Amino acid sequence: MAQTATYSRTKGRHVRNNEQTTCRLHQKWQLEFYCRKCEDLCCNECLSTCHKAHSVYDIDEIIPEKKRDIQNFMDRTKKTDLVVVHDYITSTEKQLVDNASNFEKLASELETQTIKLKEELDLLSAQTLSIYSQMKEENTRLLQTYKQDLETYEEKIKQQLLESDTLLREGTHLEIFYLGCKTHYDEILPLKPTLQTATFTANVNYHASLKQALGDTSTGRGQSTDELDRWSTDQEDKRSTSPYSYVTALGY
Repeated sequence: MAQTATYSRTKGRHVRNNEQTTCRLHQKWQLEFYCRKCEDLCCNECLSTCHKAHSVYDIDEIIPEKKRDIQNFMDRTKKTDLVVVHDYITSTEKQLVDNASNFEKLASELETQTIKLKEELDLLSAQTLSIYSQMKEENTRLLQTYKQDLETYEEKIKQQLLESDTLLREGTHLEIFYLGCKTHYDEILPLKPTLQTATFTANVNYHASLKQALGDTSTGRGQSTDELDRWSTDQEDKRSTSPYSYVTALGY
């Protein structure tokens, strides 16, 4: 890994700390020469040792060449690199705006569809509840009428029992005879009404239907809604396993 250079002030100018001003091999000697073969600076002592017989120049002679290199770097950077970087910055700024606009539009469309589905579901629920209410009222009416008919029937039976008891105790032989021949009551038992029935079974596997009703979501990579769900789950797993993660819970 490259180390970040630090700077110190030497003789009125900034010099990087990792740049030597004295020879590494002969630390008492200043670096005054440049070896073309080794492409490195050296001192006077090096001329008779490690750089012996090499093409060595005084450092002042090589400075014009290094200045040209620096100037070429500056010119190339200004004309090419900075232009490219500026174009990238401009393009990225546009992408930032487009990215925000795109997902805001998607969010708006999704919210609109969600509201529409909620309204449709509320309407369907209200219609079903209205049918339930009507059926309840009809069944209530039938049951109340049936109950009243039963109570009337009960009173008539009681009256007939009372009359029969009196006749047994006080009636003539002919009256008792004719009553004994009568084996049934004149009144007919009220017919039990047929009630309206309804059932409701909650759909526990409604997620697939909800996704279908909400609409299909796809990305530029061709991911479907189910694939996005798996992607979202993977992202949650990654965040939950990261030591610097945080989890956001969304509820209704």
